[in-house]
Amino acid sequence: MKKLGFVFFAATVLLLSSCSKNKGYGVVLWDDPKNGLRDCDIVPVYVKSNISHVYIVGSDHGNVEVPIGKLTEPTSKKNAQAIAAKYKEYIHKYASAKIDGLPIRAEYVNTAKQVYRLRKDEVVKILYKGNGQAVSIGKGKQLEGDWLYVVASDGTKGWCFSYNLSIFETDENGNRIGNAVEIEEAPDLSDFEELISGIWYPAEYASMIRGKIIDPDKLNPNNFFTLANGRIIFNMPKVRESWTYSGATKGKDNQYKLEGTSLIVIPRKDSLVLRYTGSSGKPEDFNVVKIEEDIDALVNDELDRRESLFMSICYASNEFKSNSYGQLKFDADHSFVWKNFKLLSPSIIPNGAKQTGTVFVKYVLDRSIASSYDGVLTFKFDGVEKEVNFLYKLDAQGLRLEDATKATFKNIVVTRRGLSPLVAFFSIAK
Repeated sequence: MKKLGFVFFAATVLLLSSCSKNKGYGVVLWDDPKNGLRDCDIVPVYVKSNISHVYIVGSDHGNVEVPIGKLTEPTSKKNAQAIAAKYKEYIHKYASAKIDGLPIRAEYVNTAKQVYRLRKDEVVKILYKGNGQAVSIGKGKQLEGDWLYVVASDGTKGWCFSYNLSIFETDENGNRIGNAVEIEEAPDLSDFEELISGIWYPAEYASMIRGKIIDPDKLNPNNFFTLANGRIIFNMPKVRESWTYSGATKGKDNQYKLEGTSLIVIPRKDSLVLRYTGSSGKPEDFNVVKIEEDIDALVNDELDRRESLFMSICYASNEFKSNSYGQLKFDADHSFVWKNFKLLSPSIIPNGAKQTGTVFVKYVLDRSIASSYDGVLTFKFDGVEKEVNFLYKLDAQGLRLEDATKATFKNIVVTRRGLSPLVAFFSIAK
């Protein structure tokens, strides 16, 4: 390798000494104080080495090497001047990443391909601003910032949204001028830490508890945020993160950046907004509250309620019959056998459904319907994926099923019956 480098150096010296004609002009993209170069300088280019990945250019210090990624492709002097003019707005302007994993993208769209991911505090050179797609978080709220075309230290170029960048300027020695981030009076972090102490759960949990509509699939006690014993635990649906707590920095609008994490905490009355930026680079807001009730107990009570409703049917009879819609038999293990349902297929029961399957109570009736029906039976027929739902009413004579195919469901609540639904009555088998 040393021999190869020597051959390249010797060839370069011979070339430069024997031929004064250059390959064109390039624009410097990154400060190089050691060689007397600053970003936006226009320099003559003499040699391009794909082996050493450098250009040899002319400068006040003589002929020097510049990494290929930190110089534009050689072109005419006029074109180089036009490129430099495009970069003038951000001349000597750099930026450092506020968070780990901040993406640089191929286009100025938040779903575009990632070409590079920045480490926290890693520096990029800003080239120019673009008119890209707005970046928003929950409920359409747009983030402040601009799409900036940047170059990383290894020469990778792409678009980065400025919300999580700290922009600064450099002097002729390549040093930062001033501070990258405005320094505010340090907040009383003891008050902040006391404010966010305890366990915080998704705000929708409180809505479920107030409305007495518990969804066991969503009311998960393992989804929570807490700061305790020097650690931050942030567990939300599809997110599982844990960090060592190293402090917080208070920014504008009463926002606290938790150091060493991608979390920003925004206190609200009786709640917190947790702004989290994951690997996608798109910030997402999570609203969390404190819950006084025992979540495990609430979930168990709801599961018991559902089981009680189903078992009341089994206790009435394990078999029901209809002259038109077949014979329906339930078992305490939630299995069923439904024979001769051909008049209900395929309009209600899909083609391919077998006579067997499982049945559960998983939906809740709105109060406007609950006076007329006991609940909803959800059938899962073997052989098909689609579930089949019926509103049901049990009395001393038998079981009435009303097709809920066109009923209105909001989460786990049936808010409205279907229009002119089919109703099937099954008498208790003697």
